[in-house]
Amino acid sequence: MTENSIGIAVADDSPIHRKLISIILKRDPRFHLLGVFNNGSDLILATDQMDLKPSVYFLDILMPIKNGAQTTILLKELNPNALIFGYSSLFSSPMVDQMYNNGAKKVYQKGEESLQLIFDEIYKFCILEFAE
Repeated sequence: MTENSIGIAVADDSPIHRKLISIILKRDPRFHLLGVFNNGSDLILATDQMDLKPSVYFLDILMPIKNGAQTTILLKELNPNALIFGYSSLFSSPMVDQMYNNGAKKVYQKGEESLQLIFDEIYKFCILEFAE
């Protein structure tokens, strides 16, 4: 972790995606991985207890207990300045629309582009958002 790295937390119910995302983020000095969770409920509980709250959340949309849209609402209450990004196999559905309506900055489709390119774009969003 560097002084200027961006704190990020991830929620995805797929063990493979959690592992892949973790590997990429741990190797990227622009980000500091604060936690990886298998559902939105665990992420909300952890965020509530964190002293240093993430600046970015990366959420799967379809998860058990609390889906990405539900989690986005609660994260916006707990951490209103955070940027929230969705990640799902869904591309066009009411759930994707709900993510945007609940405050997600962008929703990415799984398999559409590499995770590295997605995190490059998320970093650019952060630079623009937090430079203000």
